[in-house]
Amino acid sequence: MALLSYTNENGDDEFLCGGNLINQRYVLTVAHCVTNNLANKKLSKIRLGEYKLGEEKECKNGECNEKPLDLNIETIIAHPDYNSRSGHNDIALIRLAANVNFTDSIQPICLPLPETRVNLTGGEILTVAGWDPPRGNAKVKSHAKATIVEHTDCDKEFQSHRKPLITSQICALGEVSKDSCGGDSANPLMRKVSKDHSDNWYLEGMSSLGYRCSSENFPVVYTRVADYVDWIQQIIKE
Repeated sequence: MALLSYTNENGDDEFLCGGNLINQRYVLTVAHCVTNNLANKKLSKIRLGEYKLGEEKECKNGECNEKPLDLNIETIIAHPDYNSRSGHNDIALIRLAANVNFTDSIQPICLPLPETRVNLTGGEILTVAGWDPPRGNAKVKSHAKATIVEHTDCDKEFQSHRKPLITSQICALGEVSKDSCGGDSANPLMRKVSKDHSDNWYLEGMSSLGYRCSSENFPVVYTRVADYVDWIQQIIKE
């Protein structure tokens, strides 16, 4: 997972959104994190390899993680059909200023290419990752189960908020204490595929819309990444 750092007019930095590393040069995120004015702050850099926010050194059982990596941004490309009012086509690419070297703590996530794409159905269990509420002064990266909600049922819920859904959006309901909520935009909704004695994680969605902070048992809407793979690959090849 990546973190998007924003700088205010006083030079103070804050992580307000997330992202997902998909290769050595690109981070995939949601468009509302790179096109809207987030609390009068400017997107300034990308952090990779973070585990516990608020602690400079992350150690467990005498072993310490590598220091997180902060990277400059070369280009931001929001989807041309992104609609800030409806939240439709909420996806964007960030091209880093330099290639990233993969490490134990910095790894890309797989895209759901046509040969690996699946039709997600209501009741299916996936995994969502994010940052737990503060433990002391730190937020810890964690994961939780998320249950897919049927599209028609979810659409009815969001119609009441005047946010009709489209087919390129997925709904999922996570654990109450660990759901995607404010400050966690672009958190990954993931599917694990085990093959040849190894596990691969596929990015099925990124958190886009949600009202769970103020309403329990309300689903979160994720941008369905599979519907945008052609666009992603076109940008990356340019």
